[in-house]
Amino acid sequence: RMMATMNSAYRRSPKVLARQPHNSLYIHPLDLEKEGLAPGDTAAISSANGTIIALVEADATLRPGIVSMTHCWGSVDETSEADGNVSRLVSIAEKDVAKIDAMPQHSAIPVRIARREGQKNIAPN
Repeated sequence: RMMATMNSAYRRSPKVLARQPHNSLYIHPLDLEKEGLAPGDTAAISSANGTIIALVEADATLRPGIVSMTHCWGSVDETSEADGNVSRLVSIAEKDVAKIDAMPQHSAIPVRIARREGQKNIAPN
């Protein structure tokens, strides 16, 4: 999803941040409408393991019902208004990791999306 990056490498690079300052939630335009969201809104993304906040951006290349965010990017704490780290949505409990290598699941994570009421629209760069 993010050009000129690999995992968390360069996440604080001024050149990368000028192009991609947030770890945005990409969502199909039909799902945006269904959820009452617009590009630039902030949304809460919740899994069984946690909740993060992200800036919303439309992506018509995604299938409806699927969302996408970049892993290894974003704040690991709750200090950022719209810079969610998807690692906060996964679990490292033994029952939730791969049996062969103990890697946590980083894709196909069931999530719920909700518009953050009272949040101002943040214009995407």
